[in-house]
Amino acid sequence: MTVSAPPRSPAPARTARDSKPLEREEIEALVEALIEEARRETRRRHRRYWAVAALVAVVGVGVLILLERGAASQLASPALTARSGAAGGTPSSKIAFVRTVGCIPLRHCWWGLYVMNPDGSGKRRLARHAWVSNVGVGSPAWSPDRRKLVFAAHLSRSAAPCDSYCGKEIFVINADGSGLRRLTRNTVADWEPAWSPDGQKIAWLSRGPDGTGADVFVMNVDGSDQQNLTPKPGNRGEPRWSPDGRAILFTAVPPGQPPSASGWPYRDVYVMNADGSGQRNLTHTPEGGEGHPAWSPDGQRIAFSRLTARPWGVRFVVMNADGSGKHAVTPTLAYTGDRAITVTAAWSPDGRRIAFDDHDGIYVVNADGSGLRRLAQNAAFESWSPDGRKLIFTQAGAGLWVMNADGSGQRNLTRDGWAATWAR
Repeated sequence: MTVSAPPRSPAPARTARDSKPLEREEIEALVEALIEEARRETRRRHRRYWAVAALVAVVGVGVLILLERGAASQLASPALTARSGAAGGTPSSKIAFVRTVGCIPLRHCWWGLYVMNPDGSGKRRLARHAWVSNVGVGSPAWSPDRRKLVFAAHLSRSAAPCDSYCGKEIFVINADGSGLRRLTRNTVADWEPAWSPDGQKIAWLSRGPDGTGADVFVMNVDGSDQQNLTPKPGNRGEPRWSPDGRAILFTAVPPGQPPSASGWPYRDVYVMNADGSGQRNLTHTPEGGEGHPAWSPDGQRIAFSRLTARPWGVRFVVMNADGSGKHAVTPTLAYTGDRAITVTAAWSPDGRRIAFDDHDGIYVVNADGSGLRRLAQNAAFESWSPDGRKLIFTQAGAGLWVMNADGSGQRNLTRDGWAATWAR
């Protein structure tokens, strides 16, 4: 360290005659000056040291906080996933489906309700003592909060199942298999339940008192306050709540409509208010018939299938919610047997595309009718994924499959199964 002496006032030059050693007082003053300068330099060094140390400490604390937050977020994600079934969380996405439980050769089979993860893992049967209704009477339906399933089934206390004509009732069950509850107790069949968007009510179909025809009913989710919304004689089907819960679509045979050449009754698409008032026919098709109406996600449009008589086939049509602006979004597609009766149009979650199937495979088409494309052969559409990136479908004799929305990445999920619906 270099220490410089403090400046002093210039002294008169000494002559050779006056030259002599410094006085003691001068030496002591010089030493004190040197000591003071050393102390000042030491204090400056201490201040620099502590400033640097403080800066290092602040930076270190900041780094530790960031690391702890990162670790906490990594730990929080699995924790949130684990709490997904808790009261305050959002349940993880699941797929509900129906699969064969057993068969009596040459007589009939019975089916169980299952759930699984989107990758096909975690398959689990729910409601082990309830036999789910046969194909054609409605898939299991998720509640809007993805915590419950409603489905049509019958109970059997013996080893042998009821056949497809015995009484079916509406049941609800928690997604984890607990809380099975019977909602209807009728002497006739009940089927095709559908949740209201707010999760407070369930619409369903029930046979008339004489066992013929069908009416649209609605009830609270606990089974109370059951009401017939279509009490006049007729044959209704396929109740569908509007996205805002204010209206219900359904199909019905118009009064006085003669049966078709095939014997299958022609149907039109109807709409009514959620309380059953204001029923009106939206299609008025003189020949052929409509089925499987589906609301667009925004509730502004309705897609449905139209059976054509000459030539026999099916096409898909989109109209405004009030029945105006009908336009076909597909050409007439040929079919074999009564396949056209069971095909279903389903809007993608973003409302831009419509998926459907006919006798030779699964297709998607843009809502304006452009971009028609076949995604899979010998397959039947089941459900869109919640994000619209994937589709579930059944492959003939090969169970449930999943694929990307462009048809790529086809992968088997189950060897047996159908009526699949992806919780949104």
